Amino acid sequence: MSVTAFGAVANRLVGRRKSKGDPECPTDPVRSYSYDVDDHRANPGKPIGDGSAGQGWAFKQALIGTLKDLCTMHKTKGYEGPHKVQPSYLRTFEKMLDFLDHKTGDFFVSYKRIVDDTGQSRGNVSAMIECAEHWGFMDHVRRSEKVERAAGQPGPRRKQACNSYLFNCERRMEKPLWAIFWRRLMSNLKRLQGAAVRAAAFLKRSFNTVAQPAPRAVGKELAQQLVLLDQAVARRDVVGSSASP
Repeated sequence: MSVTAFGAVANRLVGRRKSKGDPECPTDPVRSYSYDVDDHRANPGKPIGDGSAGQGWAFKQALIGTLKDLCTMHKTKGYEGPHKVQPSYLRTFEKMLDFLDHKTGDFFVSYKRIVDDTGQSRGNVSAMIECAEHWGFMDHVRRSEKVERAAGQPGPRRKQACNSYLFNCERRMEKPLWAIFWRRLMSNLKRLQGAAVRAAAFLKRSFNTVAQPAPRAVGKELAQQLVLLDQAVARRDVVGSSASP
């Protein structure tokens, strides 16, 4: 018996599978591990550093700059592995970070809002987010919320809400990529007044500390390329420092 024929027989035996939200089977159409929007687990964000606009700017620009470095490396080295950083992702990622509240760490934004603001397709936005999460730039928590219905009215009682995004860069990034990000962050903080080292240490503690699944290994060759890129960034910083008055 072919697979198709077996599936047809099985379908007749067990009956049609009812879709989520079907009036006869009002299963809540939410994905697994979705926390209620009022649950503290659905709001994992923390203030970026001291919550100031300056440290928020330093953090965002470090993320954007590091993703640009990775995009350049992928292009120049001919990387064709999983989750290659595309140039179109850069603008989308930058626009997405506009929704990060540096005072509270809240980072809620729907796919539709990103699509509307960037003009990119939903597929491109989804690919960018998957890429950014793969390389450790951010992570997400699924959320759901109640649906207001009259008593006795059939239908689901919950619906999916937009994800909550968080940063766990030190744990999720490969070490060479983390070194590039950290160097950029320090460079940005030095452009602000005050003790950059203390500010950086404080900002580091603001990252979410809950361990998340590690990204897939990037391979020995890519790791070596990241080291070379880190060294290039370091040399550029040295040249820039010596040139400044």
